[in-house]
This record gives sequence, structure tokens and C-alpha cells, in this order.
Amino acid sequence: NAADIAYQSRLDPYSVNRAINCLLKLNYIAEVKRVTNQKVKRVALTQSGLTVYQKITTHLEHRTDRLTANLTIKEQSTLLALLEKLELQAEQVLAETASVIEAQGEPITRDQKELI
Repeated sequence: NAADIAYQSRLDPYSVNRAINCLLKLNYIAEVKRVTNQKVKRVALTQSGLTVYQKITTHLEHRTDRLTANLTIKEQSTLLALLEKLELQAEQVLAETASVIEAQGEPITRDQKELI
């Protein structure tokens, strides 16, 4: 659902909802009906959406290969490890900042609440 996508992608939920609606109109995704929870809108790729997805991932893989062509496998591994480390530190700093803001009685966003 949109909330899960927003959380996993670190995107604004409003932007994710807009993107989902656009993809529905383009017939790249379709709503999957669920009996248990009508409030949650589940979506899945259609065949045309899967085709576009495969083209995009192939393009991104080629671009990644070109960008990392001058790095050894060890350097690529080190780069990924460092980026993961930076991401974790950034999340911690953001969570600490959100906690301070909340402790001061100021409102915080839904994204900030998820970090705490």
C-alpha cells in the first residue's frame, strides 16, 4: 500500500499516492481487491507495468555498470558499506532531532514519528 511504499522508499506519502494514481491511469498497476481490509489499497504490476519495470531496471543496471566500471569489486563493496553506514547515521541524527523537537512540544511530521 502507499504507506508501505512511502516508508520503504523514504518518499512523502502524498507523492506516493499521486504516483499510484498516475500509474493506475496508465494501466501500469492495478488495484488488488482484498476482502479483509477495504481501507488498504493494494496494487500490483500489470503486464505492461512489468514490461516497463524490466526496461527501467535493465537501463539502471547498465548505468550502474558504467558508473562503477573503474572501481574494483572490493572498492564497490566498500562504497556500498560506507553508504549503508551513512544512511544509518543519517536516520539516527534525524530521529534524535525529531525527539528534541517533540520534547520541546513542537509538532513533528509523520515521517519524523516513524524515525523515533
